[in-house]
Amino acid sequence: MSAHTHDVVPASPQVRRHARRVFTAILVPALLVTLVGAWLLWPTGERPVLETSPPGMTFYISTSGTVTITSATADRISGTFTAQLSALPSTSTSTITGSFTRSLTPMEIVLVLP
Repeated sequence: MSAHTHDVVPASPQVRRHARRVFTAILVPALLVTLVGAWLLWPTGERPVLETSPPGMTFYISTSGTVTITSATADRISGTFTAQLSALPSTSTSTITGSFTRSLTPMEIVLVLP
C-alpha cells in the first residue's frame, strides 16, 4: 500500500512572521467587535414591548351594542343587532347592523329560556 504525502517546505522566519501579523490583524478586530456586540445585545431582564400594528393595519374593538330578539321558539332564535366599533390606532368609529337566526342545542335552550 502506498502512502499519500506532501512535501513540506519550511517557511522562512520572515514569511512566518508576516503570516502571524496578517492573521492577528484580522482576528483581533473580529474578536473585539464580537465581544462589544455581545455586551450591547445581552438581555437585561426587561420584557420587550412589541408594536404589532404595521402601517395600514386597523384593529376594531366593540364599544357598545344592542341585540334585539324578534322571535324565539323552542329550538330557534332570531333577531337583529347593532354594534358601535372603534378603529385602532385611529379614533374613527363605525356602526354595523345585521340580523341573525340560530338553531339552539338542548343545552342552550335551558340557558336561554327563563
